[in-house]
Amino acid sequence: FAQLMAAMLGLEQKQMVSTAWKNTFDDVDTKHKSYAAVSFLADRGVIAGNGKKFYPNQPIAYYEAVKMLVCTLGYDAPALENGGYPSGYLLTAKQFHLIRKIESGDAQALSASFCAEMIEYAMDAKLMEPSYDRPSVGQKVQDVTVLERYHSIGSYKGILETAGCLSLKANSDYSDDVVMVDEEEFRGESNKFRDYIGYRVKVYYRTGNNGEDRELLYAESVHGSNKCVEIAEEQLLGYE
Repeated sequence: FAQLMAAMLGLEQKQMVSTAWKNTFDDVDTKHKSYAAVSFLADRGVIAGNGKKFYPNQPIAYYEAVKMLVCTLGYDAPALENGGYPSGYLLTAKQFHLIRKIESGDAQALSASFCAEMIEYAMDAKLMEPSYDRPSVGQKVQDVTVLERYHSIGSYKGILETAGCLSLKANSDYSDDVVMVDEEEFRGESNKFRDYIGYRVKVYYRTGNNGEDRELLYAESVHGSNKCVEIAEEQLLGYE
């Protein structure tokens, strides 16, 4: 889980094996696979361990994972105001929509399914960062996600209308690498997104160095926003 949080904050895979970080815990030496990630997060105040021990080989508890997520996204100050560890972090995570709900049995080991759900929610969560705009100097929820800040990846929701030569619009004349969501243009392998034509989707993209071209990375159907209607052949009156 520490490696996931470190990667979320932009620690690259090649840095995961780096020994340049300060050795913070006695039981996480430079040969441990999580050494760089754990040291990186400790340096940022995301994890504190238990004195000089981190216990890296023990399963992480649900509330420990929530605390790490809250700190990773910058919400440790309101979590302390809400009562600190563990209840203040659980409350803050729910209050700011960092998790879907507070699970019962929070002292139990983090399950793979909830871990995946936490990461999914974290991708769209707004970061809390220092603000120097008077008169509200201090920690403030910013209009930027962890994907935007550390990975230059943005997102957009809309109707996928065009994927290359296939389009909902008449007389469309787009090249094979163009995908249109509403009136927004993205570049990508259009054949990967043709099954989503007509769907309300959420897409993730990376902006090019020129600041204009947007490379489409991934698309998914927006839950609860789409309905498929099947039309039998005998119901068709004709076609052009």
